[in-house]
Amino acid sequence: MNKLMDCLDHSLFVNILTSLKSKSDLIWTLKTLNTRQFALNSQETCLSNNEKKKILEQNIKLTILMVIPINRIGLDYATKKAMEILEDLQSIKKNTTIRMMGYILIKILKSKLQGLYINEQKLLMMKSNFNKTPVIFVPSHRSYQDFILMAFICFNYNIDIPYVAAAMDFKNMKIMGNVLKQCGAFFLHRGKNAQDIVYRSVLYAYVKHLITYESSPLQFFIEGTRSRSNKSIHPKLGILKCIVDVLLKNEVQDIMIVPISINYDRLLEDKLFSYELLGIPKPKETTLGLINSIKNMDDQYGNIYINFASPISLQKYIEDINVNGKNYENNIVSTLAHEIVYRQQHNMILSYSNILAVALIYNLSKNKTEDIHLNIIINQISWISTLFKKCGAQIEVEAIDITSRIIETIQLHQHFITLKENIIGFQKNYSKYNNIYPVNFSGNLHFKTELFDNAFPLILNQLYVNPSLHFIINIAFITLISKCQIIWKNEILDLEEKFILLRRLFEFEFVLFHGSQKEEFKHSISVYLHIHEKEKELLRYLTINPFVICYRLIYSCLINIHQKIISEELLYKSIHMKVEDLQTQPFGLVKDIIKSALEGLHKMKIIEKYKKNDIILYEINRTIIMELVQIFDNY
Repeated sequence: MNKLMDCLDHSLFVNILTSLKSKSDLIWTLKTLNTRQFALNSQETCLSNNEKKKILEQNIKLTILMVIPINRIGLDYATKKAMEILEDLQSIKKNTTIRMMGYILIKILKSKLQGLYINEQKLLMMKSNFNKTPVIFVPSHRSYQDFILMAFICFNYNIDIPYVAAAMDFKNMKIMGNVLKQCGAFFLHRGKNAQDIVYRSVLYAYVKHLITYESSPLQFFIEGTRSRSNKSIHPKLGILKCIVDVLLKNEVQDIMIVPISINYDRLLEDKLFSYELLGIPKPKETTLGLINSIKNMDDQYGNIYINFASPISLQKYIEDINVNGKNYENNIVSTLAHEIVYRQQHNMILSYSNILAVALIYNLSKNKTEDIHLNIIINQISWISTLFKKCGAQIEVEAIDITSRIIETIQLHQHFITLKENIIGFQKNYSKYNNIYPVNFSGNLHFKTELFDNAFPLILNQLYVNPSLHFIINIAFITLISKCQIIWKNEILDLEEKFILLRRLFEFEFVLFHGSQKEEFKHSISVYLHIHEKEKELLRYLTINPFVICYRLIYSCLINIHQKIISEELLYKSIHMKVEDLQTQPFGLVKDIIKSALEGLHKMKIIEKYKKNDIILYEINRTIIMELVQIFDNY
C-alpha cells in the first residue's frame, strides 16, 4: 500500500456553501455550463448522441457474437435479449432534469448543512488533466448522499456530471428511477441476474463505451453498497474488472482513477443503519419514502468533508505490478481494489464527531461509566487528536473555540448523546423516547427492551468511532501483542507472526490486505515507538472494546455448540442468547461483526461454509477455535 500520504493543508479546504449562500439558487442552477471536456475515442472526433448509440449497439452485437459459440446461445435470442438489457441499463442524461435536481439539492444543502468542505486545490489540479485521459471517480460509500454529492460538486465546478453505477433498487422507485437515470445513473443487477453471460457482456460493452466515447467521468462505488458500519467493507471487483479490461485490451492509452473520501459530521441514515446492524430489515426504497425522509429532515447535519486522494494512473499501476511479477489479471484487479480502499481510508478527514465518539468509548471502557464531565472530554479530545495525527490522520479545520465546537457536535447527536449541567452521557430509555418497541426485530430473535436501550446508543456512537479505526488498527495490534506470548498450532510466534495472525483474523473487519502486511508491520512498529503509555491504553481499549471482546464471544459460542455442523440462523441465535445471558458487550448483537468474524475463520479454513437447500451451514473445527479463545484471553 502507498505510504505517501497526502500532506493536506487546512487552508486548501474550501467551504463551498459559504459562497453559495450569498448567491441566488436559481441563477446558480441556470448558469452556463462549459466543461470543455471531450471524449477520448480512437477517432478523436466529436460524435453526436445518435452516432454514439449506433456504435454502442454495434459493439454489443460484436461482443454477443464472441460469447455465443462458448455458451451455445441462439444468435437472435441473445441479440434481442442484449438490446433489452441495454435499454434497461443505460443512462439517458437530460440537462433539464439535472438542473431541476440541482435546484432542489442546493436548497436542502443550504438549509441543513453548516459546511461542505472540499479539497478545492486538488480538484482543480486534477480537472486540468481531465482532457488527457478518461476519469473514474471512486468515492467511499457511507450514505445515499454520496451519489448526489459528487454530481453537485461537478456541477458547481463545471465538470461533466458523471455516469454513476447504482443499485437496481433505485430503478424500481416510481418516477425517481427515471429521474436518476436522466441525471447519469445506470443500474446494476446483483446476485444470479448479474451472472448471466449476456448481461455481463452488455455491461462490459457499456462500461467500455462510457470510458472511450463519453466525455463525462464514470463513477462507481468499490464497496458495491453502503457501509452500514461507517467503515470500509471488502471491495467488489465487477466494475473495476471491466475498467481494467478496457486498458489491457488497448482501447485507451491510460485511465485516471480518483479515490474519494467522504465523511459526515452526522450521517443522514445513522439510526436506520443501527436498526439494520441489529437485524431489522431495511425498508424498501420508494419515491414516497424518499419524499417523506426529506420532509422529516428537521435536524441539522453539521459539516461534510470531501477529500480527493492522489489519482492512480492505471497504465503506470499495471506496469509496476508487471515489474513485480504479479501480472495476471485477477491479481491486478484485487490489488488495485485494495489500493483504492486504502487511499479512501487514509485520506478521510476526521471530524470532531469522530474524536468525541472515541473519547466517549474510551471513558466507558476505562472508567466503566457513561457519564463524563465536559471539561474532561475537552482535555481528552486535545491529546486524542494529537495521537491520530501521529498515526497519519487529518482532523477537520481546527476550531478557535474547541468547547463551543464540541457542544455543537453534541447537539448534532442529541438523538443518542445528552449534555446536562456539563455532564455528557448516552441517552437512557432510548426505545421509550423514540417510540420503538424491540419485541421482534430480527425474524425469530427477540430483544429485551433493557438490552436494546443499552445497545442502541452505543452502536450509534460506534458508527462515528469507526472511520478513525483505519488509521490506528495496525498500531493497536502492536499494543495488544507486544507483551504477551502466543502459541498457535504448537509454535511460539514472534512479534511479526503475532501481528500477521491478528490481521488475518480481523481481515474482513477492517479490509486488511495480506499483500501489504510486512510493510504495515514496519510502519506500525515505527509509530508505536513514538507514542505514550496513555495513548497505547486508548488504542488497546478501541480494539478490545468491542472487537476483541465480540470475537472471543463468537469463538466461545462456536466451541460450545454441540453439533459439528450448524446453520447460520441457529449460530446467530446462540450468540444473541449469550449476549442476553451474560448482559455483556452489546456489539455481539451486531450482524456485521458476527459475519466478519466468520468470514475470517472461513478464509483461514478454520471453519467450512457451504449451502444446502438454500440454508447456509458451518462446519466447525473446535480444537483450533479453542486455541483462539485462549489467545484472546491474553488481552
